[in-house]
Amino acid sequence: MPPTLTKNIFSLASLPLLASFFLAFVPVLLALVTNLKTTFYFLLGLFFYLLVHYKFAKKTGYFYIFSHEMSHALSGLLHGIRIKKISVKKNSGYVVFKGKPNYLTDLAPYFIPFYALAAALLYFSAGYFLEISAYRSFFIFVEGFFIAFHVINTAEIIAGPVQSDFRKAGGFFFSFVFTAALNLLFMALILKMLFPGLVDLSAITKKTGSNLSGTAGFSVRAFKRVYNTAKIYMDKQ
Repeated sequence: MPPTLTKNIFSLASLPLLASFFLAFVPVLLALVTNLKTTFYFLLGLFFYLLVHYKFAKKTGYFYIFSHEMSHALSGLLHGIRIKKISVKKNSGYVVFKGKPNYLTDLAPYFIPFYALAAALLYFSAGYFLEISAYRSFFIFVEGFFIAFHVINTAEIIAGPVQSDFRKAGGFFFSFVFTAALNLLFMALILKMLFPGLVDLSAITKKTGSNLSGTAGFSVRAFKRVYNTAKIYMDKQ
């Protein structure tokens, strides 16, 4: 069976799990909005990036391309693939590897919130040498800003022409399902780090499991209906 077909079948079979995970994650998003005393600076960072993006979108392309190519490069290094060249320009960029990258490296920019992770690494590393508690609100603001940066830019890229990264990874459908799942997972982990009292990972896991029976049943019924409708249509031909 061709690898692309295998990936697409796997993605299709994973849709009920993805839907179940998303439904379990919705209460976390609602908690962010309804607990303003805790999440105010995070939401302020989100809102501030929205203003920056839609006011200066044409001037911020370089920063996205930089994070995009650095994510490719970081993933490649983690998979033991040596880097031959990195190019980052205002409107384009690329990474040349001394070896063939896998689909994780191809898709890394679409699920790794590069700047948010870099800011977290810098903040917690500084904590080993400095008293950083006074800067927590600013850190939360920065995380909100860069989470919005990642989500908005990724959404715009996915909504545009099909990227060569997607074709190399196994096609648009597989790439979309895979990156959506990993984005949800990363967001859950990051929000747990930022707001441990608001995010219960065990509750999300249990809710995902309980949702799965419903979404899987719905998917099976929908598939049967489509199949029966198609069969009736084909019989008439």
